[in-house]
Amino acid sequence: MAVFTANPSTLTRLDLEGELRSITDELDQVGLRGVLRFQCEPAATPAAVQRALLMDRPTVVQFSGHGRGSGRRRRASTHGRRDLVVEDEPVGATGIMMHGDARRPVKVVSGAALGDLFAKAGSSVRLVFLNTCHSEEQADALIEHVDFVVGVDGAISDEAARVFATAMYRGLAFGRSVRAAFDLGVTALKMEGLEDDWALPVLSVRPGADPKATTFVDAPKRRNEQAWDAFVSYANTDFEPVRCLAEALHKRQLEIFLDEWEILLGEEEGRKKDDGIRGSAHGILALSPQTMTHPWVEAEYAALLEKAVSDRRRLIPVLVGEGDAQLPPFLRARRYVDLRGKSGAAYEREVESIALALRGIRRGPPPR
Repeated sequence: MAVFTANPSTLTRLDLEGELRSITDELDQVGLRGVLRFQCEPAATPAAVQRALLMDRPTVVQFSGHGRGSGRRRRASTHGRRDLVVEDEPVGATGIMMHGDARRPVKVVSGAALGDLFAKAGSSVRLVFLNTCHSEEQADALIEHVDFVVGVDGAISDEAARVFATAMYRGLAFGRSVRAAFDLGVTALKMEGLEDDWALPVLSVRPGADPKATTFVDAPKRRNEQAWDAFVSYANTDFEPVRCLAEALHKRQLEIFLDEWEILLGEEEGRKKDDGIRGSAHGILALSPQTMTHPWVEAEYAALLEKAVSDRRRLIPVLVGEGDAQLPPFLRARRYVDLRGKSGAAYEREVESIALALRGIRRGPPPR
């Protein structure tokens, strides 16, 4: 998704950096930052917006900053709870305020101009979030070209803009529908006691689009006995680093089959592991110098490899422990992860790469 922020120095300073930081910190907290990838364009100009739509083809686009309305709108919110009257005096052109140049430091881009841009360069965009004051008029123009537009029907505070955006993206990252994520944003405003703001966000829907059925990512699995994201095969001597890895993936909302978590005392271990391999989407083979000397690991590796070849599932080699581990012949052509000697941020980056692979998400290039 692309986030365009504009904070011209001639206007009241907004905490747009704090808004974006709140969103990314929340996704970090729930282990889902990699699910929604944010590319931010600070000090956005009209040319930068057009360039990003053409080059990056985002699915979700957000504008954060100042907006200017006509001051003559009166409409009921989509919540059906109360009417909202905007009493600001109209001042000049209406639209989203962006950075300009030395001659004109602030440029106001109208809803009609935004609609024309998305019609010609924004075919990939499904949702536009106008997180600016008085942006519902612009939403009316955009909805002819985009399935879903969230606008603000009035003047919204910095705190409310941050709270709503954080809650809405939390919902989208958990695989909730556009409608459900929007409603979660409104609920967050109510829970924070922002009574003057909860009716301001408005969701507009293009005819034929269904906000209750549209999601942008798959929901994290809620485990049953036949639904794991990955089966972890390892030697007992490597249990501690494997446990740390499994817990780190679990915190990222992934369901991991680790024998200690899944097999009760007295249960038949071989049958339960067979169930785990069959019920897991992918496999992780933790490798150290002694791993392949264990018959159980060899048997699990053979089953995971067969599934990887016949069902085209991922089998991810992960180097753990100490010393040089020899990759089995059929794994030498696969990319592997090396956790040996890593801790802190370096360890977390490697774990994140495993989480992205299990979700089928390519890391992609860095932001331009």
